[in-house]
Amino acid sequence: MGGLLFGHVDGEGRNVCVVGLFPKQTEASPGYCEFEGKWMAVAAAAAGRANDSVQDPEGGSETPTIRVIGWIHTHPGLDIFLSGIDVATYRQNMEYSPDGRFIAVVVDPLMGKDGVFLTPNKPNTYSSASGIAILDGILRERYLAFLAEIEAVRDRVGRDEIPFVISGDLSRDHVARGFNDDYMQHNFDSIHSMKLDLNSAQDAISDLSEDLGDIRDAIKEIGGEVVKLRREIALTNTNEGEIKRLHEGAESFDREFVKISQRIEELREFHDQSAAEQRSGSKAATLANKKLAERVNALSDEFVKLRAWQDHDRDNANKMGAKCARLEGDLEIQRKRNVQLGAVVERIGSQARVTRASRKQMEHEGWDELHRKLNDADVSNMEILNSHFALIAMNQQFCGVAFKRIRGNGAAPSEGAKAGPGQIADRYAKLRDSVGVVLSSLFHR
Repeated sequence: MGGLLFGHVDGEGRNVCVVGLFPKQTEASPGYCEFEGKWMAVAAAAAGRANDSVQDPEGGSETPTIRVIGWIHTHPGLDIFLSGIDVATYRQNMEYSPDGRFIAVVVDPLMGKDGVFLTPNKPNTYSSASGIAILDGILRERYLAFLAEIEAVRDRVGRDEIPFVISGDLSRDHVARGFNDDYMQHNFDSIHSMKLDLNSAQDAISDLSEDLGDIRDAIKEIGGEVVKLRREIALTNTNEGEIKRLHEGAESFDREFVKISQRIEELREFHDQSAAEQRSGSKAATLANKKLAERVNALSDEFVKLRAWQDHDRDNANKMGAKCARLEGDLEIQRKRNVQLGAVVERIGSQARVTRASRKQMEHEGWDELHRKLNDADVSNMEILNSHFALIAMNQQFCGVAFKRIRGNGAAPSEGAKAGPGQIADRYAKLRDSVGVVLSSLFHR
C-alpha cells in the first residue's frame, strides 16, 4: 500500500511528520503499489484550507504551515530499502516540492521494521521512524482541522476511496471530535476476520475428523468381512478337496458296480447251471442252489447298500456345489464393497490435496530466468532490475555477488583462505558494503 504524509518544518529546520492517509490503491501486489495522483492535489488543498481556517489570534506568523511532507509505502516481507521504481517515484515527488523537502517512509509490516529516507540518492541508508510531535495549540488545531477536511472529503467520495486516515498522536482528539479511529477499527476487523477463518478451519477439521471416523469404521467392517472371507475361502478349499474325494469315490463305486454286475451275471449263469443240476434230482445240486441263493441275496443287499452310498455321496456333492455358488456370490459382493471404499478414499484424498501451484517451483523458474538474463550481454542491468525487482530485493547480498561475478564487476572471494573470528566479521562487513555499492550503482543506471 502507498499513501501521503503531512507535516511541517519546525523552528530547528527539521522535517516533522504528523498525520497522513492511504488512498484507494489502483494496483497492489507484494512488489508494487500505485494510487491516483489526484490525491496529492486533493490533500494539498485540504491542508491549505486548514492553514487558512486556523490563524494566530495575535497576528503572528511564526506558526508553521501544514504541507505534504512525504510519501509512505509498504514492503511486506521484503525488508527496508528503496527499489529502482521507488527511487524514480521519490525524485518525481521532490520535483513538486518547492524547497526540495520530501521524505520517504518504508514499512515492512511482516518483519516489524520501518525506515525514513531523506534522499533518493541513498536507497539503503535510513533512520528509525520514531518520535513524538511537539505541537502548540494553534498548530494542533490546524492538524485537527486538516483531518476534519479529509474526513469531509471521505464522506463525499466514500470510505472505499480513502480507506485509512493516519491520525498519529492526534488520534484521541480526532476521535473526541466524532470521527472514527481507523487504526482501532482495522484491528477489530482483522481480529474478526481471523476469528472467522479460525472457525472455518475448525469446522473443516471437524468435518474431516467425522469423515476419517467413517472411514475407520468402514475399514474395520471390511477387515471383519475380509477375515470371514478368508475363513470361507479356507473352508472352500477344504470342501473342494472333499468334493474331489467324493467324485473319486463315485468313480471307484462305478468301477465296483461294474464288477459286481459282472459277478451277478456269472452267478446267474451258475444259478441256471445249478437249476439244471437240481432238476436232475441231485441232492448236492439242491444244497448248492440253496447256498447260491444265499450268496445272491447277500450280494443283492451289498448292491443296495452301495447304491444308497452313491446317492448319499451325490447329495453331498450337490450341497457342496450350492455352497461354492453362494461363496462366489459373497466374493462378488465383497469386490463391489472394495470398489465403493476405494471411491470414498479417493474422494477424501481429493479433498485433502492442494491444487495451488508450487511457490518453490515459481521461485526456481524465476532464478533460472534471472541467471539467463545475467549471461545475456544484450540485456541491461536496468531491464534485469525492472523484470526481477521482487527477487533481487529479497536476496540483495546474493544477487550483488552474482552481478559482480557474471557481469565482471569483481572477483569471487577465495575459498581456501582461513581467517579468525575477527577477520571473518571484517570480511562479511566488506562483502555487505560491496553488495550495497553494486546494487546502488545498478539502481542509478
